[in-house]
Amino acid sequence: MHLLDHHLIFSPSDLLQFLDSPFASWTERRHLADPAAVTPDAPDPLSQVLSRRGSGHERAWLERLRAAGRKVREIEQAEGPAATLAALRAEVDVIYQAPLAGRGFAGFADFLYREDDAAGGWSVWDTKLAREPKPGFIVQLCCYADMLEAMTGVRPQRIGVVLGTGEERAFRTADFFHYYERVRAAFLALMARFPAGAVPEPAPHAGHGRWAGEAERWLLARDDLSQVANITRGQVLKLRAAGIATLAALAAREPGRVRGISAEVVMRLHRQARLQLESRGLARPRHVLLPVPADAPAQGLAALPPASPGDVYFDMEGSPGAGGDGLEYLFGAVTVEAGAPRFHDWWAHDARGERAAFEAFIDWVVERRRADPALHVHHYAAYETTALKRLMSKYASREEEIDALLRAGVFVDLYGVVRRGVMVGEPAYSLKNVEHLYRERRTGGVTDAGASVLVYERWCESGEPADWRVSPLLRAIRDYNEDDCVSTWQLAGWLRE
Repeated sequence: MHLLDHHLIFSPSDLLQFLDSPFASWTERRHLADPAAVTPDAPDPLSQVLSRRGSGHERAWLERLRAAGRKVREIEQAEGPAATLAALRAEVDVIYQAPLAGRGFAGFADFLYREDDAAGGWSVWDTKLAREPKPGFIVQLCCYADMLEAMTGVRPQRIGVVLGTGEERAFRTADFFHYYERVRAAFLALMARFPAGAVPEPAPHAGHGRWAGEAERWLLARDDLSQVANITRGQVLKLRAAGIATLAALAAREPGRVRGISAEVVMRLHRQARLQLESRGLARPRHVLLPVPADAPAQGLAALPPASPGDVYFDMEGSPGAGGDGLEYLFGAVTVEAGAPRFHDWWAHDARGERAAFEAFIDWVVERRRADPALHVHHYAAYETTALKRLMSKYASREEEIDALLRAGVFVDLYGVVRRGVMVGEPAYSLKNVEHLYRERRTGGVTDAGASVLVYERWCESGEPADWRVSPLLRAIRDYNEDDCVSTWQLAGWLRE
């Protein structure tokens, strides 16, 4: 959104933001009215990577259209909607980056295609990195179609998206236009209430974009129930209806019966809130062990196998890609030798290298298992096993080996062990949260997966060698991955103790 001659102009992206988070839309409007009132987050590294790759995908599709013999009119942003109208009347097949405006909105459609029908109309297309269309894409395309209708008097009959796989997916505009109009009306109603209306409450797990920090500050200032780890939106609403509106209130007393929530879940949420409240300001959060249910004897701590000499502690680093597959650029693992961790790494910088690294890692695990049939591969959360299965399918390689490892229960997800075995006084159960129990907090360097992706992108553009021994950027990523692997090993040891 922006001001043009004192008039507020919106974009299709504003509608996408509203679909994700009305709070973010409201805060964006507030920032426009008073930039000092709210502070946007620093640019997200992963978003920056995706934006660059999205632009590359868009330009690659443009060149593909030209190579196919399509006559393309490329419009500069400064030319404005008049240039689009002129191009619509010209002898061209495709209009690229078409400026559109109408009904209070303005934006740039990636592509307009001339349709091969008797009506001689046009369709509106966007390029996206995703592998499948999403509802927000359709709303955005309908907004472009709406603006084009305002300019020409004719609504495009088709809208479409070029996916990251290179597939074109077309839709009938009429099938979705009514829904778009409802979203647009709700968005404009919210903007019309500014600044008198109440600020929309930020949903805890919504995509607030660059206003995620403002949303977090809003929730913290109100000690909102959403700060309770693993609570759902539905549970928050039901607790509020029962007169329990804050984390402190939930922690203060056993809530008793709450309509729509089982007594067992209510007690779990109460205990989680109490632990978090008691852990505030402590160097180490409080924790309690959870009993193993009689009907699930292999759950929680009981699901943790005994340590074995060949055990592996595994973590991967990956970057998103135009086809949705991305690149798994580092397979890292720690083994224990003479009581100390030893790090192993397999790198990939293209598809060929990714396959080689994937196969080498699996072969290494299989060989270690021959020497120690009792070994397990420990990881935290589902990313690693999901990525390995995806790579197995992508390259049609190591299917029997991975199937055997999975069926034998060789992979151990420590996140599942923690979630069902220990309650921790932290607002989340990520490895970075849980490790506050058993190690010092991380500082400096690469400290999270988003930073790892950003540093890898910097390496791709730097010209530094592909050997981490002589590349400071790759060494920083390796150090971070090794730290995650060591932390996973330390977590397994702490859980066993």
